[in-house]
Amino acid sequence: MSIGFRVSGRIGKPVAEVFDAVVNPAKLSGYFTTLGGASAPLVAGTTVTWWGQVPVEVDEVVPEKRIVLRWDGSGPDDKPPYQTRIEMGFEPLDDGGTFVTIAESGWREDEAGRKASYGNCEGWSQMLSCMKAYVEYGINLREGFYPSEMRGELPTSSERKQWGEKMTAKIEGGVNIAMKVPPHQYEATIAFYRDVIGLKPFTAKAPAIGFELGPNRLWIDEAPMMSQAEVWLELFTDDFPAAAEHLARAGVVRCDAIESLGEGFRGGWIVNPANIVHLVREPDAW
Repeated sequence: MSIGFRVSGRIGKPVAEVFDAVVNPAKLSGYFTTLGGASAPLVAGTTVTWWGQVPVEVDEVVPEKRIVLRWDGSGPDDKPPYQTRIEMGFEPLDDGGTFVTIAESGWREDEAGRKASYGNCEGWSQMLSCMKAYVEYGINLREGFYPSEMRGELPTSSERKQWGEKMTAKIEGGVNIAMKVPPHQYEATIAFYRDVIGLKPFTAKAPAIGFELGPNRLWIDEAPMMSQAEVWLELFTDDFPAAAEHLARAGVVRCDAIESLGEGFRGGWIVNPANIVHLVREPDAW
């Protein structure tokens, strides 16, 4: 059994106008394929290109009723690659509007398939909202919606990043733990880990004071502006800009002003819901 989803909504315009907003490349590019456009009208038996680089195979077009499409649904590690099926339905309503249904199915039942389906479900939901704004009011609701498109980057990449903005960057635990200690507790804290606990000092970055803490490094930093100690953690990512976009979409608070990292540093500061500070950086950020 494959993974799939269905989204739907009412557009307050006649079915002919709503249907044309999908098959007509000029109109589709006004609210959906806004970066790179759509290469051609949707005609059964043809392949069009969306966003300048995404091939979309057109299986069926029934005027004012149904559109069936196929495109790549596999991730970079899927062997062999496979496609998912998209079906759009258009139902005229008694009030003169149109009920639009979009269903996509065919993902493999694995973690990659589930994540890809979540991203596309978000994307098609956003597409339906944008279609309503465009067809009813002439508004391009997609403009400024995705940070990547604001930078002029296409919503796909060599890693098959979904136009629903699924994160491609990996985030994992780092090796450094920083304990920020006020001056009146600083020397005693160092002595505690060195003399009482007996941790082995880490001297590679002297004069910074650090200790080996299992596979991690515990740094004791004097923090004159603090009245009580705090523990700051570290996270690694292979692509900080992509990770930063993902965190921003999740509502994670940035706090880069807390400590300067220097110009060109590939990382930044965030806080978790409990206000614990984390440094998110690429391993070779310095």
